[in-house]
Amino acid sequence: MSAPKLETQKITQTVTLQGRDEITLDLDIVQGQVAHATLSGRGCTEMLSLLQAWRPKLVGALADLVVPEGNTHSEILLREAILKARGEWKFPYEDQELCHCRAVATSKVDAAIIGGCRSVRAIARETSAGTSCGSCRPDTEAIIAYRLK
Repeated sequence: MSAPKLETQKITQTVTLQGRDEITLDLDIVQGQVAHATLSGRGCTEMLSLLQAWRPKLVGALADLVVPEGNTHSEILLREAILKARGEWKFPYEDQELCHCRAVATSKVDAAIIGGCRSVRAIARETSAGTSCGSCRPDTEAIIAYRLK
């Protein structure tokens, strides 16, 4: 009689702060457990230090992988990569353009949040989103809340 076949899965998630930082998380999952994890990236010293500190934490059940709780750009990106790997990433806005009046892309607003903007006013200064009719401000607030939770 042959041994039962183990359920295996390979997960790769790459997240970026365009033009600055990038994280790639590679996981080999066997029966829901992390069998092997590789965490690599490029970016600033803070990013590289965070990746080094988190490599040993990528063990155990995929569903139980811990996510960073801080709000530095590095922690925000790593949190995204882990949540995507766990299948729990639910970004609160799906359209490519967030501010229709100023034609500001959602990715530009998101990058500003990751890069340090923490309020609708700061986003407006950085991207011009929300500086006309203001109907995109609630969506901007939702993205800020989601990224910084």
